[in-house]
Amino acid sequence: TKQLIGHAILDALDRAEQPLAFLSGPSFAEEIMKGMPTAVVVASDNLFQAVKMQKIMSNSTSFRVYTSQDPIGVQLGGALKN
Repeated sequence: TKQLIGHAILDALDRAEQPLAFLSGPSFAEEIMKGMPTAVVVASDNLFQAVKMQKIMSNSTSFRVYTSQDPIGVQLGGALKN
């Protein structure tokens, strides 16, 4: 489709107005489980949604979630780093 994943999801679900949030960062599940310091970003056009996700996921001192209002940049960054 040559679309970013966010657009493809909204098209597939026929929910153009659904707010989305994208989680990205240099993280490995094994390191997170060991409590190693990890920082990720959650991005959404809707800052309220990003902050809401940040609060839900920030439940320890070793896992830090930052917010961004640049979901396109986060999607592209995640795709390009792989």
